[in-house]
Amino acid sequence: MSQSSFSLGPIRVSLVDSTGRTLPMYRHNGRIYVKAVHGLEYKIIANSETPGRLEVLTSVDGRDTLRNAPADLRFSDGMIISGYSRYEVPGWGKEATSPFIFTAFDRQTVAVQATGSAKKLGVIAVAAFREYVAPKITPFNYRDEPHAKGLESMSMGPMRGAGMGTGMGDRVDHRNLGTTRFTRANPSTPDAMIEIYPMPEWWLIEEGILPEDHGHGHDHNHPAGFTGGGNDYGLR
Repeated sequence: MSQSSFSLGPIRVSLVDSTGRTLPMYRHNGRIYVKAVHGLEYKIIANSETPGRLEVLTSVDGRDTLRNAPADLRFSDGMIISGYSRYEVPGWGKEATSPFIFTAFDRQTVAVQATGSAKKLGVIAVAAFREYVAPKITPFNYRDEPHAKGLESMSMGPMRGAGMGTGMGDRVDHRNLGTTRFTRANPSTPDAMIEIYPMPEWWLIEEGILPEDHGHGHDHNHPAGFTGGGNDYGLR
C-alpha cells in the first residue's frame, strides 16, 4: 500500500513533482521506495511536527543539497525551520537553480545499487535535529530557608553547601547558519532521519512492492544517505 508521506519523530517527508502531485511511496522490508520515472522533476517537502525549531539536512546521492559537498551528519549545515512549518527543497544549491530529476538506470546499474555496491547512489535522505534548550535555573535564596531565619545579623564567612560548587555540563556545539544561531541538542545524531530509495517500476514489480507480484521479495543492503553519526531509526 502506498503512502503520500512518512513521519518520524519531529519531521514528516514527502516528494512532489513539478505539477504539485505527491509521489506515492512504499514501505518494504523496513525501507521506503518511490517509483523513479526518467526525466521527472521532483522536490523534497519536509514538514515540522513539533513546536520547536529544527535544523533540517537533505541529501541526494550522498551530496549535500545546499552546497556541492558530501553530506555529513555532523559537519553539513542544514536549513533552520520554525515549529510546524513547511520546508521545500526544489533542487540543488541555496537558490535551487538546478532541479532534482530522476534518471533511469539500466538493469546492471540497478543491480549494483540494490546490493549496496554503489554507495549512496540514488538515495534521498532527510535528517532533522532538535534545538538545544538550556534548562531553566531557579534562583536559590538562602534567606528563604527555615534554618536561615534569625541569622541575618550574624557575621558569616565563606559558605559551602547547597547551591555551591562546579559541575561538568554537556558539551554543546554552537552553529551559526547564515544569520541564525542554532545549537543542536545532539551534534552528530539526528532526532529523525528518513531515507527514500528511488527505483524503476520494473524493479518495484519484480520485488513485489507494486501490486503486480512478479518478484521474489529479496532484502537488499542499500547505502545510507549520510556519512557519520548514528542513524539507526528502523527505516534503513
